[in-house]
Amino acid sequence: MSQPDPARDSFAILERTLLRRVLSRLDPRLRIELAALLLLTWGFIFWRARIPFHSLARAQGGSAVALAVAAALGVLALIGAAAAAWHHQRQLQERPTGPAWLALPISAGSILEHEAWRSRLRAGWAGALAPAVLAAAIGLTPWWMLAALAAAFVAALVGASRLATRLVQRQAIATAARPSDSRDAAWHLLAVATYARAAAQFRPPAWRRGSPATALAIKDLRWTRRPTPARARAPLPLVLTALSAAAWSIAAVQPEVSPELVHFLAFGLALAAAGAFAEWLLALASGDPPPLLRTLPIGAGDLWLGRMLLLSGFVALLVVVQSLAARPLAPAAMQVHLVWLGVAVYAVGLLGIHYGLTLPPSTAVRVLILTLSIAMAASLMIPLLGWILLLTAVIHSARRVPRWSRIEGTT
Repeated sequence: MSQPDPARDSFAILERTLLRRVLSRLDPRLRIELAALLLLTWGFIFWRARIPFHSLARAQGGSAVALAVAAALGVLALIGAAAAAWHHQRQLQERPTGPAWLALPISAGSILEHEAWRSRLRAGWAGALAPAVLAAAIGLTPWWMLAALAAAFVAALVGASRLATRLVQRQAIATAARPSDSRDAAWHLLAVATYARAAAQFRPPAWRRGSPATALAIKDLRWTRRPTPARARAPLPLVLTALSAAAWSIAAVQPEVSPELVHFLAFGLALAAAGAFAEWLLALASGDPPPLLRTLPIGAGDLWLGRMLLLSGFVALLVVVQSLAARPLAPAAMQVHLVWLGVAVYAVGLLGIHYGLTLPPSTAVRVLILTLSIAMAASLMIPLLGWILLLTAVIHSARRVPRWSRIEGTT
């Protein structure tokens, strides 16, 4: 029987404190916005699930509705576990805090368990959608069955996320372990494997005159060439851009496919490329240490303009690629397509710039994904509503940029 870890109670207190701190750091208006986005998401899920559940109840009864709800909740639990596993794998690959943790009189297993807890928090985003699924079945199946399904979902989400992080952690330890090392394999994972690669040698920087915005843009491009989170996210926008261009060739290979479907697929892949580019911008923002930025003679305008130069370059690339690939479109339709695409990519990219300047890195990524998801869901519900929400989010986030120095100083 394993002995209880005396550090577990300390970590439990630390984790509760971290949760309270994360919630307290959110701007009150941002909390209202997040709550409104969550309510809109619930409404969309309720609207999309209520009609099928009602038809199923009339055809097969309440037990069939309960099975459908259980299946939907099972999918959400798997999505939450996958999100936790993905985040935990990234944490174990980067491992930025291993030596700092190991300086304390605690075991490597306790540290890894704390990192797994941080990753399991990501499963909460899938759990936040479950109330809407359960609400869509109210009145169609007995209430006690819905209560049992809710309890089973919580247990499944917690258990699946724990199992997923445990499997990822076991694989990482097995990969980092050395048979000749007398120390614990978990210790080796935290302390040694991160720094196994020799430090790269870089040439001394060449000092040139130029605007701060241009210098920041060049710095971001050079930062992407180094082993950083920005480099890991850089290929995806380019891959999605190529796929959006390749989608136009579907009509030539499969003539029976409707042109509207090809247009929708190409436009959707281009928007996905814009979202991936916005995540790359957030990765760049996470590499700027706030204490260092406060010592430089730059302001929010310089940072905004530097990232805007990168965004403009990506928009130009995407528009040129689409203009060369979208040959099935008529000239007038081509112009409308390129204008709408340019505006949409600029809007999504501006969200990445604004959130990177005014929100902590982890919060910025979650808010960006949630905002884009809500805009997409709203477009499916009511045409053009998603675009209105997207532009509203851009305007709201832009109003926070002038207060960058005060907001950034508190993160």
